[in-house]
Amino acid sequence: MRYRTVRANKDHWFEFPIGRSGFVISVTISTDKQRVGVELYIANDPLKRAIKALAAQKDAIVGEFGEQLEWQELPGKKASRIAIFRRDTDPSDEAARDEQHAWMLSKMERFRDVFAHRVKALKLDGAAEEVSAERDIEEAI
Repeated sequence: MRYRTVRANKDHWFEFPIGRSGFVISVTISTDKQRVGVELYIANDPLKRAIKALAAQKDAIVGEFGEQLEWQELPGKKASRIAIFRRDTDPSDEAARDEQHAWMLSKMERFRDVFAHRVKALKLDGAAEEVSAERDIEEAI
């Protein structure tokens, strides 16, 4: 699977479609927190229906993914995320950038393999599925 960014981004994340409105694979880069990450970002789900439905499959998801994931409902926010982070890495270190990008690409592919069919099959009982154009930057990433 090939991924490509559509435009330059002033933010610290890039989003890639996963096959259903309201859900994206997002890569995050934080020099402040000295980490890079990949996540399934679930937008506009204030009742947390989607992450709860996926959490019901958590053991199978983690087993298929092969690593532990962080399940973040983000109470008080409309969004939720399921993420993996590579900590103690400096995204501003050009010598490490190729290896960081390879790590992120590998995780993106695993997220697509593990989540795409599950996301498409979710029964959300009319829950809003529209991707928010602007993410709340104050969220804990």
